[in-house]
Parts: sequence; structure tokens; C-alpha cells
Amino acid sequence: MLIENGKIGEINFYNRGQNYVLSENLHIIYNLNDPIRIKFSTSDFELEKTDLIMIPVNGNANIFCSSPQSIYLDVNLNKNFLENFVRKGQIISCTPKSIGQKSYKELVFLLNKLCSSFIGQNQIELERILFEIVITIKTGFVSDLSSLESPLKIKIKNFVQQNFTENITLEKTAQELNITPQYLSNYFKDHFRTTYIHYLNELRLDKSIQLLNDSNYKIVNVAFDSGFNSVSTFNRLFKNRYGISPLVWRKKNNINKDELKDINQEIIKRANEENKREEIQISPNYNKISEKKIKIIHVGLDALDNDNALRSFESLKVNTLMFDFDYEKGDIQNYIRQIENKIGKFIKEDIDIVVQLNLNASSSIEGITKNLNYLFEYFANLISINRVRKWGICFSGLSNFSLTQINTLCQRIENKILNRLKIHGPIFYRGNYQDLEKIIDLPLTKNKILLLDVFVKKMNIDTFSYYLKKLRNKFDGPIFLENLTFFRANYKLLNDTEIRAKSFLELMLRNYDEIDGVVINNLIDIGNHMNEVLSGDNGIETKEWLPKPIYHALCFLNIQGKYILSIKDNYIISWNGENDYSVLMLCPSTFTRHEFKLTYDNYLQLIKQEQHKFDLQFGALKSGKYKLKIRKINSTVGNIIEGYKDLDYSENLSLDEFMYLKNRVQPEMMIKKYLVDKGLDLFFDLKQDDIIFAHLIYLY
Repeated sequence: MLIENGKIGEINFYNRGQNYVLSENLHIIYNLNDPIRIKFSTSDFELEKTDLIMIPVNGNANIFCSSPQSIYLDVNLNKNFLENFVRKGQIISCTPKSIGQKSYKELVFLLNKLCSSFIGQNQIELERILFEIVITIKTGFVSDLSSLESPLKIKIKNFVQQNFTENITLEKTAQELNITPQYLSNYFKDHFRTTYIHYLNELRLDKSIQLLNDSNYKIVNVAFDSGFNSVSTFNRLFKNRYGISPLVWRKKNNINKDELKDINQEIIKRANEENKREEIQISPNYNKISEKKIKIIHVGLDALDNDNALRSFESLKVNTLMFDFDYEKGDIQNYIRQIENKIGKFIKEDIDIVVQLNLNASSSIEGITKNLNYLFEYFANLISINRVRKWGICFSGLSNFSLTQINTLCQRIENKILNRLKIHGPIFYRGNYQDLEKIIDLPLTKNKILLLDVFVKKMNIDTFSYYLKKLRNKFDGPIFLENLTFFRANYKLLNDTEIRAKSFLELMLRNYDEIDGVVINNLIDIGNHMNEVLSGDNGIETKEWLPKPIYHALCFLNIQGKYILSIKDNYIISWNGENDYSVLMLCPSTFTRHEFKLTYDNYLQLIKQEQHKFDLQFGALKSGKYKLKIRKINSTVGNIIEGYKDLDYSENLSLDEFMYLKNRVQPEMMIKKYLVDKGLDLFFDLKQDDIIFAHLIYLY
């Protein structure tokens, strides 16, 4: 099957006795049943069931099937498509010897998903999985040619990988390689980008996974056979990396390899598993996320002439202040003195400052640089140069400048201001969906922070996700998704009953691996001034920078989101730290094509019918009486029509048509009370675009 007419790649299943592969593309060979043999010009590999190997770009190999029941998957990834993710001077390689690596297991999981989606011929889902496969290859199976050419690095890797199960200390390894321990320690930091002990423990943890999956060893034997000399150390490191104990891992992941007899049963089983109930086990045994938040306040200076706004501003305890700098003011000296008068006392306090530059098409690069330089020099003299050196700059309005103009402006500011004054604060690029292609081509260094506005008007989620993955492949620095619609006028967004909220949630979940967090307006801890701040008229926006998981308490509209316990593609679980839980579950629709004109008559034909089943298991509950509040809504008809009408994607509907559609999606509310001894099991069947909020509240 061709994916996007072969631009991404091709997926095929083979069961031939012998097949010769000669291609300029990358081939992933994944065995699904009886053993097969791969013969390269210099080496041979036998692939057991669920083993995989990669035939590199411009490589060749013979593939031999051992029996008529042999069958394998061939994922042919287009060379031109891969060049978006793999730089020149890098090579891709994977053999069954990599089986102990975490990335190897992740790749096996994705290939199994690919088989399941292949049965349903779901092109969009296949594309999404192939993107994930490429990202996994990039992070786990790509090596720099330069590093391969280092004889010392090869010696170190060979020795450590062959002896990591033994008690090899830094000193012993250095002695074996005829170098000093200090030199070896520094070499690891420079060339492996980690410490010696961390590298050693990662190999041991990978080995432990292999032993847990493939044996009935006791946990103590797994620890020692993996190279750890302490069971407690093994348990602690394992839980830090995987979030669960080794014993729980074994129970969840140990699969009987003989349970499938032939390839037909294999594929049918995987396809059917997609329709099985997903078990969600809820208990406070997860690694809860810290409550620490980084608060930022964004101020429009003209708004501070309002007494109420000023009192709101003074009452908010923040550690970062961002203000808009109008660099086009005629009398720049007088304007900067106005800035000092309005927020001078806050600037003098120990808070970080970010100066936002809203770029206009008519702006002069020389004018921006000159006036920004004056601003920094003025406050360096007013407070101290050391304080100003921590200030940051935020570039917004990127769509108004060409890529050449942005690069020229950044170079001017860097050379004439940042380097001269030794300013080392963060540099923000703040852009929206339409700016993504431009941001990808910017010189992104480690001190840069990306703020991507995800307000979903006229935004294609699939396209956004594609460019975000491409951006993450290039940029290692922090990426935050930003949504600025949490003022009172848009308060409905918080209960997730309209299309913008549903799309926002879907975007967050789909891009969870590519982002570092979300910036949202702060509706918590504002106190008596909440109404003033939420009015949207005073130019003050308070925000929180939330680390992963992304949605925090706001997606539940109550205090039960104090900790996030788990986040998956289809649900989020939160906990209030005591006895109350919240779960959000959704089954987002999939549009059958990207560009369309949505009308009253064709919306059902454009949306793929999907279902999802949940078995919600509340475990380890405190005995007592609980109230369960469940709200179920569906946004397939009314909210999509309403939202897309607002986005000019649908024809104008009459009032009767609109009310008919809207009345079909009335929320359902259910409140029940339960006496609970140990746990509580609930079952839900979700159809396309169903959203369920379940809140379990302890009474007494």
C-alpha cells in the first residue's frame, strides 16, 4: 500500500520463499511468524517472531522464509521523506542485537499498531504511525559518522557493552583502556553527553527489561544478572525511568510468545485488540507531577492608568514580567521614562523581565535595534548591568517579516546589544500555526524558547502536528504551546463543550511527545481581583507555564486536578491528593480528507465512524461513601457545525437547521452514590466525538 502516493513510503506483507531487496530507500523488515533469515554481503541474521532489522538506504539483502507460514512486514520509507529528519553525515542502523534497547521495544510497539491500522486501510492513521516510527528511528537508531570514526569511543562502547553486567567501575574501565579516570569521565561528558554511571545504568536497565520479559527470574536475580549490586538501587532506578516497579512491569508486559499459531491469527488478533476495552486503573500509586508553576504576567502599559488594573497587577505574585515595547514611539526617551514610572518598582524587584517586540511590516530593523539598545542601556544604568543581563527578548508578529528580515534583525540585536552588554537571558520566538514553516528555518540555538499559539481558528491539526514533529527534530530547546483564550468572554472553553476546546485537547494529546509544556492564562490564585483580571479590558494577562502533563486542573473545572496521574491518547486522570479523582475520556473524530466544504448534508460522510471502549477501574480507594458525577457530551453535530460556521467552513444554516443539529448534542448528566469497600469498576462505550468527564468525590 502506498502512503501519500509513495511520498512517505509503502507498506507490504510478504511470505515468499526468497526475496531480494535492492532499494535507494530505507526498509524496516519486521517478522510476524516463523523465522526468516536476512543475508547481507558481510553478515547473516536470523529473525525470530517480533524481531526486526533495517536495510539501510542504498543497501541490499536477501530474505529467506523458513516455512510457508513465514510472513513479514516490509516498511519502505522514502529516502526524500527521511531527509527531513536525518541530517547529512548520519546513518541509520538496527539489528536484532538492539533488542534490549528501549527504542527497539518502542519500534516493535509501533509496527504492531501499523499492522492493526493496515487491516482497516486507515490512511490518516497509517501516516500518523509512520511519523511516529520515523521519530523513534531518529531518536534511537541514528548515529553520527564522525562518532563512528573515533577509535577510543568504539573501544569504550565495546568494553562497557560487553562487561556492563560485571562490577566495572570508572577506575577499572579507565585502567582497561590505559587512560586516567578523570580523562574517561570528561570524555563521557563531551562525547556521550552523559556521565559514565548513567550510561552504565541505562545498559543495565535495558538488560533488565529483556530478563523481565523473557524469563521467570526472581526480581533479585534480574537485578544481579543485569549488573546491579543492590536490589534497592535497581528498584529505584527502574521506577525513575519507567514509572512503575519491575514486578508491575512484568505483570503488564510479559506475553506468551506461543499463543499465536499463524500469521492470520496474528493479524486478526491485533485488529481485534483495537476494539477491546481499554483498562484504566486509577490509584494514587502513579508518579504524581509537582505542583510548582512558573507564573508570568504580560502587561499592556497603557492599561496601568486604570486604578483597578494597577491594584490587580500589584496583588499578583509573579516571577516573570513581559511587557510590549513600542519601539516606534517618536520620543523614545520620554517613552522609556514612562515605562519606568509605570512598572519601575517591579523592575527593581528580583523578577525576570522579557521585552516583547511586535514586528510590523513597516518596521525598520535599524530603528528597532537602536531603540531596544537605548532601553537596555537606560535600565542598566538605573538598576544594575548584572540585573539587565538576565533580561529576555520575545519576537512576535513573525508573519509580518520575511525570513531574511528576521535573521538580519536577530543578528543585529545579538551583535550590537546582547554580545556587547553580555546579556544572556532567554530569546522567545512567539508565532502561530501559519508561522511554523518560517520558525523551522530560523537559527534555533539552545537559549531560544518557542511559544506556539494554538488558537485553532483556521488551523489544520494534522498539518500542525507534522510541522511540530519536523521542528522538534531540528530544535532541542523548550517548545511551549500557548492558548490565549481563557478570559471570561471565552470561559466556555474550559468546560470543553465547543469545538475549539475539543480541538485544543486533541492537539495537546497528539503532540505530547514534541512539547515541553503549555502556557495558559491563570485562573487560579488571583484572589479577590479575579473578575477584574478576567474582564479582558485592563491589558493584564496572567499565565502559568505548565510542565508535562499538559492540561493540569483546568481541564476538569475543579480542584481535583491537583496532580496528574496519567495522560494517554484518549484520557487524562487527575487526583486531588486525598480521596477525589477526575477522569476525562474522549474519542475524537477523524475526517476522511483534509480540505472540504462542510455543509448541513455532508458532515456525517466526512467523519469516520469510530468507537472506543473504557473499563474504568478505581483501585486502592478509601472505604466509605462516594458520589460519582458523570457528564457525557458529543460534539459531532451541533458544535462542529457551530464552530465551522464561525470559521467560514460551512454554508449558512437556517435557524431551524441549526437548532435541529444543536438539540442532538444535549449533555447528559448522571449522579450516583456508591458504598465502596476496596474499588469501583465502571464501563463506558464512546462513539465518535463523545467526551466524558467522570468525577469521583469522597463523602464520608
